[in-house]
Amino acid sequence: MLAGNGTTTLTKIAEILNISKSSARRRKVVVESRSHHPCASIFETEVGFTWLRLLIVSTIFFLA
Repeated sequence: MLAGNGTTTLTKIAEILNISKSSARRRKVVVESRSHHPCASIFETEVGFTWLRLLIVSTIFFLA
């Protein structure tokens, strides 16, 4: 929802997350500052994290 078309306002994000607008802005700045790679946002989702974890575990089993 938040990664959709990019038109979600900080106020709406704060309402969705049930946090203050300033906290939403701080979190947004942190995410943007660590996302230097175009595909970095994929691994910040639950699905992306699960895929990455599966890749690492399967690589360890394959090489062991």
